[in-house]
Amino acid sequence: MEDALNLKTATSVSVKVHPIVLFQILDHFVRRQDAGQQRVIGTLLGTEHAGIIEVRNCFAVPHDVRTEAGESLRVRVGKEYHASMLALHGRVNPKEKVVGWYSTKPVGEEGDISEFTCLMYDVYQDECSNPLHLLLDTSLASPSLSVKAYVNQPLTVAATEVAAFQQVPLVKDISDVERVALSSMITAAKVGPEVEGGGGAWGAAESSKTIGSDLAALEESMRRLQDMLGTVSGYVDSVVGGEVAASPELGRTIADAVAAVPQIAPELFERMFNDSLQDLLMVVYLSQLTRVQVAIAEKLSAPMPEGHFDAPAGGGGGGGGGGGDRRGGGGGGRRPLHASAAA
Repeated sequence: MEDALNLKTATSVSVKVHPIVLFQILDHFVRRQDAGQQRVIGTLLGTEHAGIIEVRNCFAVPHDVRTEAGESLRVRVGKEYHASMLALHGRVNPKEKVVGWYSTKPVGEEGDISEFTCLMYDVYQDECSNPLHLLLDTSLASPSLSVKAYVNQPLTVAATEVAAFQQVPLVKDISDVERVALSSMITAAKVGPEVEGGGGAWGAAESSKTIGSDLAALEESMRRLQDMLGTVSGYVDSVVGGEVAASPELGRTIADAVAAVPQIAPELFERMFNDSLQDLLMVVYLSQLTRVQVAIAEKLSAPMPEGHFDAPAGGGGGGGGGGGDRRGGGGGGRRPLHASAAA
């Protein structure tokens, strides 16, 4: 046959994205100079190992899109700016390389892949072998933020290679520290509208939230765990009692969650929990003790005003002048005390 279709095997690529990347992309979109510009682009940085692309950072890249009469779409990208930002970033994180580009989806655009995607693929193909395309839908049409990842799957039709983008699995890789920060930000956003003068705006001084200590974080996590267990137990009781129809998907999810819990004897778990709690209490005690020691050292190192310590009446001693305020001299008068922190 003269016309042949050659489709290679499907790629086994998966993507991990850190929350800081999504925040940077949204910040780029919010701070764009032209409010009418619905698409922003930038470079994705990270690592790739064993088919797993981990996106750790990104930076914005200026671009210009033009469609001239009788010609196709043309895209101009600030390559000099991109090279400068990449060089500066390489000084700080030399292990992170270019893994692709990000783009926001304009409102009303049908489909996720367009001619613009193919043009940007050609641009970033000079930076890495198979650049990743991360697409964010900023229209907020769905309850959650839509984030999708695509890679190019080579497709040959009649000896002509065409671009065929394939969506790959994407997970948000959130560390424990990032989870605490996100939880604090969400809590501050919820209490923001209730604070007088806050107006519900992000970052308002009245709605700011201070991240607590490890002990407070442990207490808060245990409270949330107890609330979630109560919710799940209520659902199971409702299903058993015939009040709610059973859902096989929820049942499997609950079974997986229960199976993931380590099988530990209650006595051993209580001992481990108490040991961890005692460690946290010891850290709190030591931090408070250090704070007190620093405060005492500051007071002792501060110079006392002269004459603060007076000699007792009649306790002049020999030679050096009378009682009262003793300022040097050779006598037995008492001098102002200047104690150091080492004392």
